[in-house]
Amino acid sequence: MITIAAATIVLFTACSDSSKDKEIEKSMNELEAYVDSVEQNVEYTVDRNWDLVQDRYDELEEKLESKADKLDDNMESKLDKLDDRMDKAMKKNSSEVKEFNKMAEQKMEDLKDWMEKKGDQTSDKADEIGDDIEDGWEDSMDWIEDNYDKLEDKTKEEYKKLKEKLESLEA
Repeated sequence: MITIAAATIVLFTACSDSSKDKEIEKSMNELEAYVDSVEQNVEYTVDRNWDLVQDRYDELEEKLESKADKLDDNMESKLDKLDDRMDKAMKKNSSEVKEFNKMAEQKMEDLKDWMEKKGDQTSDKADEIGDDIEDGWEDSMDWIEDNYDKLEDKTKEEYKKLKEKLESLEA
């Protein structure tokens, strides 16, 4: 009878250990999948909240460690590698954020320089065009006024309408 009881205890312990090993393996896989996800997405997110990412990592790591009193050497080594990968991902993101911000600042400076340069050119051109229009306008108006008596009635009427419109704009 004792042998049957001892065999049952050994069998139960073996099943229990196997079940615990599967839980540990599952937790390790979840942690590894999380680190994989972080690594794969690090280059696409410059505005990531690393406190939340780290909190989730810590939560998964605690879950893993709570399932085992002590991790075997293989699991401990795997966990160390995951810690290293997570640290590298965070450093890579930090570096990429700096590079992204540097590029954004450069692009803003380029825009400001372009706007200033083109704005000055546009302003100069607008002044030049305005002067040309004013000169052309004055020449035409002076000629029409000097020759008003010689104009056809239709042209005189157009001139009066144009002059009234101009005066209403100046008022």
